[in-house]
Amino acid sequence: SIRWLLQTKNTTIEVVIEKEIEKVYKHLLKSNPKDSDILYNFAFFSQLQKKYSRSEKLYKKFIRFHPNDAEALDNLSLMLSLQRKNHQARKYKKRANALKEKP
Repeated sequence: SIRWLLQTKNTTIEVVIEKEIEKVYKHLLKSNPKDSDILYNFAFFSQLQKKYSRSEKLYKKFIRFHPNDAEALDNLSLMLSLQRKNHQARKYKKRANALKEKP
């Protein structure tokens, strides 16, 4: 599966596939800058690639359209933590936790 390929970056072919997927996401996002599915999936893909800054920006755009998405808030919190932006990370984690507690 592609997920396995992304997680095992050992061969040239996997890197080529990864770069092609990135190109596709960039093209899709350019054509559809407000498409929530593209924003979220590209953010998650970037997260898997350890491109935390790009992932952060994409999650923030997604959250503008879906401010109550606890999973996206959690993922954004993680991206911020990994960049040592702990104050911001705590803010988003707190929002995510508050949403999870609502019935």
